[in-house]
This record gives sequence, structure tokens and C-alpha cells, in this order.
Amino acid sequence: MKKTEKRDRLLSIVARKRSQLQDLMLSGADGLRHNHRMARLRGVITKTQQALSRVNAGESALRASDHAILRYLERVKGVDVEAAKAEMLADKMEEQALEFHSGEFPSADGSHYLNVKDFVVVTCYDKLRTPKMRKSKPTEGKNRKGR
Repeated sequence: MKKTEKRDRLLSIVARKRSQLQDLMLSGADGLRHNHRMARLRGVITKTQQALSRVNAGESALRASDHAILRYLERVKGVDVEAAKAEMLADKMEEQALEFHSGEFPSADGSHYLNVKDFVVVTCYDKLRTPKMRKSKPTEGKNRKGR
């Protein structure tokens, strides 16, 4: 599909949803269902405008979530996700996380660092980064800013 066709379709969706939203606003109806429907239409308009911006930038209107990419790698490309998870969560990593709670710790083979926050591995860095290890205690009942 050509870029102009994509743009026209997205503009058509935005116009249709704006019209539906305006009709709802003019209907005078009130209540939770009505407000939920208006919020949903606003969300669709926003997401469609974001897709339009991507198309205008020469990108795909679609995006892929990290979850979808992970499942694609697992189911289509045959990547053993459970084996990768087991490698990441090796006993040594768990010992370090239990000691320090959060920080960047070397992977089992020492080639990378795994960033751990509140006992969750959140990302992986090249070994060239300087690791940060800090000894801290988990907060109880409040977030770190004390709110």
C-alpha cells in the first residue's frame, strides 16, 4: 500500500471517530458508560494520530510490542525462551540480587551485565559498561520517594 493510501485511511478513521465523539458529546447523555465510551474514542483518535505520524515519517503504521516480539522469536524462530530465562536467573545472579536487592550484576558467562531492580531483571548491558552495585534495603509499603 502506498504512503498516500495509508495516510488517507488513517485520516478517514480520525474523522469518523471525531464525528462519533462529537455526536456523543452533543447527545447530552451522562453516566459511566457514556464517559467510558468517550474516553475510548479519544484513545482511538490519539493512537490513530500516532500511527499517522509514523506513516508521515516513512515508518510502518503498525508497532510490535515487546511481548509480541518475544512470542514471535519463541514460536516462529524457535528461540528457547525458557532456557534463556534459566540462564539469566542462575543461582549466582539470585545470590547477588538477594544480597544487594538492585544493581547491575555480571551474567553467568561474564559477557554482559544484567540490571536488576527490586528483584526483577529489567535489561541487559554490554560488559563495557561500568557496573553499579549498591547495597540497599527494600522499602516497606511506600515507593522510594516516600509518597
